[in-house]
This record gives sequence, structure tokens and C-alpha cells, in this order.
Amino acid sequence: MPDKPQPSAVNWHCLDAHEVIARLDSDASVGLSTAEADARLLRYGPNALDEGRRRSLLALFFKQFADFMILVLVAAALVSGIIGEPQDTIAIMVILILNALIGSVQEYRAERAVA
Repeated sequence: MPDKPQPSAVNWHCLDAHEVIARLDSDASVGLSTAEADARLLRYGPNALDEGRRRSLLALFFKQFADFMILVLVAAALVSGIIGEPQDTIAIMVILILNALIGSVQEYRAERAVA
């Protein structure tokens, strides 16, 4: 008898529920026995996502400046400072800092929610 496909090799979302139950050797009314659940846990590992390394709020803040358009605005602030327009430089930098603060806080909250 050929081996059954590994769970990750099947497009489970495309299958009918009865076909999924049959392929997984399960039962819709009782599920898996404790012995079978333990055996599958040993074979496939726990049903958990690997947690990546969390980034600090400061790292998320500086990551906000990696976008191309943000770098263009930083360059525009530098140019306006060089040509003697301090009001424009300050306005652009305040907007960039506020954008980075809001973006980093949102990303931090999203990472915490996923974790």
C-alpha cells in the first residue's frame, strides 16, 4: 500500500470535508483516539507556529525609514536644510518622525497580537 501524502503536500482547502476525514484516517463523530493523537504528535510534531525573534520597538522605529519614498523625503529635508529653508526641513522631519512612530507602534501591536 503506497504511503499517504504528507499533510503539507495536499491542498486541503480544495477537498470535501468527507474526503479530508478519510485521508486523515479520522472519524467526524469521535475524532482521533488518544493513542493515534500521540503517535501523530511524535510523527508530525506539535500543531504550532514557530515564533520568530521579536524585534524591539526601537528596531521597528528605524525599520520605518527603509522605504524608498521615506528616503526620498529624508533627502528632500536635507536639501531644503542646505538651501536655507529650515521651516520646510522641520516640517518634513516632524512628519517623518510621526509616521515612523505610528508605523512602529502599529507593527509592534500587530506582532504582539500574532504572538
